[in-house]
Amino acid sequence: MDDGVVAAAAAAWRAKTPVDLPRRLAHEDYLEAERAYLRGITPLYPRAHLFRFGEWHTMGISDIDLACVVDDDIDTAALRRIEAIPRSPLIIHPPIVLPRNLMRAFRWFIPGGDLHATDPAYPVPEIDQPDARELADLCLITAFDTSLISWRSLRLEREEPELRVRSAMLKLWTVRHTTRFLERGGVEPSPEWRAYADDCADMREAFRSGEPVDLDRLAWNLARAEQVAREVATAGAEARRARSNAPEFTARSVRGGRVAVRTDLAPWLVRRRRYPFRRKLSYLVASLPRDVAAFALTSEGDSPFDRTLRTNRRLWTERTGFLEKHDVYALWSGKQFLGTEAKKPLARFRDRTMLALSSAMF
Repeated sequence: MDDGVVAAAAAAWRAKTPVDLPRRLAHEDYLEAERAYLRGITPLYPRAHLFRFGEWHTMGISDIDLACVVDDDIDTAALRRIEAIPRSPLIIHPPIVLPRNLMRAFRWFIPGGDLHATDPAYPVPEIDQPDARELADLCLITAFDTSLISWRSLRLEREEPELRVRSAMLKLWTVRHTTRFLERGGVEPSPEWRAYADDCADMREAFRSGEPVDLDRLAWNLARAEQVAREVATAGAEARRARSNAPEFTARSVRGGRVAVRTDLAPWLVRRRRYPFRRKLSYLVASLPRDVAAFALTSEGDSPFDRTLRTNRRLWTERTGFLEKHDVYALWSGKQFLGTEAKKPLARFRDRTMLALSSAMF
């Protein structure tokens, strides 16, 4: 980890105006936010079943992650009503919506976090569990995806004039999760990652004990988080490359155009280039870190890892198709999408490569 880079980034984070400072809440506050969302969804679509995944370890900072299971043949109007339901600030992002036929595969979408029923009338359904090797591969996939998402999100937010303190604390924890997923995926965390993870845990413990958020310490750890996320992406790329025997990806035809990976630009951006004078050519350009861009593989290998990846991508593609059919994008919560602004072209791009695109910008 480059101390000079961290110090410069920390200075930029400190210069921002702090807003949205978290306040300590009770367990009942979280339960009421969950119940309020359930009360909002039930009259609109009584057949929807809502489940929570993950835990609330730090009341006032932790958010509520929800999964909403709907009928495979739900109509577009009902899905859009679900999309528009008001949410408590404790529910930062919309639920991950799954058709019933995909609920058994929940662990292939979210490999960590226990499921909890929000309505006693609808207990948690039986879920297929990946075997130990598949779970390790899924954790590796998730670590790589989420670290790129977090790195891009932090870089973009550093340029904003305000520092949303509660959101920033959540981002620290998300990056901490990437190191844990990478470890579960078989990659040993570096001492710097462990020190970062321990300091994030100490900050949360201080908040639980009644102390206000230390903004100077927060700025320093946000700068560290950028570096950790970047390093986890690189380590994840190397581990994935070692487990895959798929050819490396340079350019691939997508509906008559070409997809190119450029390695000369550092920021992780994805944009569409159109050339009107070449009617058949349209370029999707992904700018990745140099050592990560080389590992933008297709899922065409036949190693055990490639087979896990192929299953993972097939399930995500099936879910994406379900939402695209209804032209609904705000419910694309998860680890595989760039954002609601991405719409269909980039979704198709994601389905054909191992580039991790995400809407989870929280």
